[in-house]
Amino acid sequence: MRWAVESELPNGAVMLCLFSAEDEKEAQECLSYMREAGHTNIFKLKPLPEGVTAEDLRILFPRRVSPIK
Repeated sequence: MRWAVESELPNGAVMLCLFSAEDEKEAQECLSYMREAGHTNIFKLKPLPEGVTAEDLRILFPRRVSPIK
């Protein structure tokens, strides 16, 4: 099964991480590894159905985007 999670970086940027795990327990273990690697603010863990598109990801993980000046 595929999963997605957001993580806020120390500079305030938010990244979307996509990964595979057999079930939610294994997905939580992956998040533990992320925390050990220094990602402290991890949120919005969601399973991704087969065939998910980029548009689906924008709906699941909405963000307001501002242009860089």
